Amino acid sequence: MYGQTLISSCDVSILLSNNEGSPISVKEVLACGKPVIVNDVGDLTEYVIQERNGYIVNPDDESEIASAILKSFENSSRMKDACAASMLPYNESIIYSKISNHIFGYNSTIKFLQ
Repeated sequence: MYGQTLISSCDVSILLSNNEGSPISVKEVLACGKPVIVNDVGDLTEYVIQERNGYIVNPDDESEIASAILKSFENSSRMKDACAASMLPYNESIIYSKISNHIFGYNSTIKFLQ
């Protein structure tokens, strides 16, 4: 609950990284209805849609990052519903289902190899 309150008090979240897998922090921010600014790393471009729920920028281009920050402030109310909606496919039951399928597949492979 504390994290949601903290995220809700922010206008935008920025994650510029050289190496990511599937960062939970970006999903949490989007689920709270806040836009994100990210670069093309990990699976971020699968659910961050340019100018719909965030901005995908070149992490080495300071003017592009600054422009994305300004656009986020200007469009945050318009983007709110799109941000939250983009996380609907990641609801708890779907995530648990995917995890259990991976575990089942892993256990089946181990049994097969034994």
